[in-house]
Amino acid sequence: MTRAVRWLVTVVAAAATFGVCVWVVRAVSWGWLPQGEGPRLDTALAFGTVTAGAVLAVGVWWASRE
Repeated sequence: MTRAVRWLVTVVAAAATFGVCVWVVRAVSWGWLPQGEGPRLDTALAFGTVTAGAVLAVGVWWASRE
């Protein structure tokens, strides 16, 4: 696999992870999540950012290997 394809896979995986995490946190109504729309969106964005950051960190390690 070429280096450019690995970087593309890494970026797409991080973006997809962010989107799915935000969607799940906004769609599911667990009791411990905030009830208001604003705080719930903030929580979803924070969770998506942290999770996508972890995926991106692993992806950067993988994509930058020779």
